[in-house]
Amino acid sequence: MNSKKATVSLKFKSRLQEDKLLIFSNNVHTRITDNPLFKSITEEDKLALANANTTYEDLLQKAVKGSVLDTAKKNDGKQLVIDLLYKVAQSVNVIANGEESVILAAGFEVRKQAARREADPSPITDLVVQPMLVAGEVHCKWTKSSDSNKTAFEWTEDVEPRQWHNGEYSDGGKLLIKGLPSKKNVLIRARALGSGNRKSPWSEAIPVFVY
Repeated sequence: MNSKKATVSLKFKSRLQEDKLLIFSNNVHTRITDNPLFKSITEEDKLALANANTTYEDLLQKAVKGSVLDTAKKNDGKQLVIDLLYKVAQSVNVIANGEESVILAAGFEVRKQAARREADPSPITDLVVQPMLVAGEVHCKWTKSSDSNKTAFEWTEDVEPRQWHNGEYSDGGKLLIKGLPSKKNVLIRARALGSGNRKSPWSEAIPVFVY
């Protein structure tokens, strides 16, 4: 069983024009009539589609002459076919219950499901930054979330305008950042990084005085 349920593609309305729509609709009617999988589709709906197909074929031939009235009737006939195909598609979706093979057996195409994007990693909410006695160094500690691969850090001097600089990366929950400006108040922030360029929002910026 697929984790993502398949459904009928309704793109035939825009993709198929004139006689191609008629061929498509005739094929759907034949399949849902001949295949016992679709016996729950009412005979009334099957007959309505068959009659609409026959009428549309006749209107297509008459519209070749190019009269405004015949063209209008042809367009009405086309819309009726599309409306009935939509109705049949709803029934096929119920019968298929997500099974792609059943949808294909009815003559429809399967709607392509967009790949579900994984959620971004959880934000870091417990970042602790402590100054070290060594000039230009601070020690960071936080809880690494299970849905992240790495943690990225940035720093800026605590002055306006703030200019954030790329810092270090860590695989764990502890990090010693070196090379910071000495005798300065700085801000440190972090965010979790996941696969597929996923990232959490930046954490709250933590102030610290760097020796």
